[in-house]
Amino acid sequence: MQEFFIKSLRCFFLTILFLVLLFTLTINILLSVFKDKINQLANHNFTYKISITNIFYIFPGWIYFKNIEVARPNSSLSQQSFHIPTILAKFSLVNLVTKRQVLIPNILLSHPKINYFAF
Repeated sequence: MQEFFIKSLRCFFLTILFLVLLFTLTINILLSVFKDKINQLANHNFTYKISITNIFYIFPGWIYFKNIEVARPNSSLSQQSFHIPTILAKFSLVNLVTKRQVLIPNILLSHPKINYFAF
């Protein structure tokens, strides 16, 4: 009886792990496909030009942005004002699913560089 319970529990946890990995992989594929659209939306909603190289989802509630570059509206991205190698943004997956709200309480910036002469 105990052996059956242990096997069932192991099967249950492996199924949950598989579903989490499948969910994470699916979200990352969608983010990769829609990365250009996300860049366009960012440029449409902000006055500065924004470029994001990669976006990844990390289960359970982190979004990882890689190589974010921000430039003045009338300049090229090679004359960037800001460069942030990585940004980690934490959000609530429960709020996203239940309330359809994206609340970002934590943002971690890694080694941001500011070109003061670009202003």
